[in-house]
Amino acid sequence: MYNSYIKKRLMSNDHRDVYAVIALQYAEKYRELKHSRFINWLAEEIDVPRENINVYSVRYKMEKHLRHLEASQREPEVTIPQPAGNTE
Repeated sequence: MYNSYIKKRLMSNDHRDVYAVIALQYAEKYRELKHSRFINWLAEEIDVPRENINVYSVRYKMEKHLRHLEASQREPEVTIPQPAGNTE
């Protein structure tokens, strides 16, 4: 999919937006493997040295993306407004 794009960005030290792409593409794998195993898997998957991956940026973008997914899956709370002057 985006493996060649991610690899190119990581190898050229042009990390702009690459961690957001990683979060979008591999969120489920991140949940499955957890952080440190995911980093090792990602390095093998895209064939880059682990040292080229900023583990803190991956964690930040992944956690942000996962929070967003969880929030979007929750049903919004519905409140029914009470009519003015109703004292029941």
